[in-house]
Amino acid sequence: MSTAVATASPTRAIAPRHAGWAGVTLGVAAWFITLPPALVRTPVPSILIGLLAITAGAWAINGGEKRLGWGAIAAGVVGALGAVASTKSGVSNLKDVVTWSALIAATLRYATPLVFGALGGIVSERSGVVNVGIEGMMLTGAFFGIFGADLLDSWFLGLLVGMAAGGVLALLHALCQLSHNLFALLAGALLFQRIHHVVFNRFERLRRRRLVLLHAQHNIMIGRQLHYFAVVMLFENFIAECGGAEFFIRE
Repeated sequence: MSTAVATASPTRAIAPRHAGWAGVTLGVAAWFITLPPALVRTPVPSILIGLLAITAGAWAINGGEKRLGWGAIAAGVVGALGAVASTKSGVSNLKDVVTWSALIAATLRYATPLVFGALGGIVSERSGVVNVGIEGMMLTGAFFGIFGADLLDSWFLGLLVGMAAGGVLALLHALCQLSHNLFALLAGALLFQRIHHVVFNRFERLRRRRLVLLHAQHNIMIGRQLHYFAVVMLFENFIAECGGAEFFIRE
């Protein structure tokens, strides 16, 4: 008759994942307390908190959470160094630079188009299409949105025009890539390159010309003509580039 002794692995008091996230939080807090509105003027508390973050990261690494653990260690080091730099700076400089409302507003303002582009890229990748012309499609939507709002005198109709323009450009990209077997990278590069050139270079010259003629008698009519001229150039350049890319078309 044999007996077996079951040995259970010792359980940790703190889960490695929780320790890693706690280390990241401590690293952020180490720097945050030296910024407005707290403005702790000595780096000693931040250094101690940074050491706690590093310890939590080491605990997470020992428990198998290597990526999160190294992130906690990096957060602790960066937080401590940032706190030392903040304490060396003047209070007035920190109050002028670190304005949380402005920083959050700028983050939302600049991150929104990046998030939209990333979402479009994810959808394209999930469908099996490599789309590197997303930025060109977004520029086209923005351009035609302003154009439609100015022409139709309605921001809502301008929004619809911008959405339709982006959809039309996506359709052109699909035709070049799927129907004519154009390489995905080439089709997307043509979209971005030509639209960026037309919208930001040529139309900028037209805008300057319009400013020079701002006090002319028919300035509104001239502005509308410049809009139409830019639209014609936009599609003319894209069609010309697609037509001249026959060398890159797959058999």
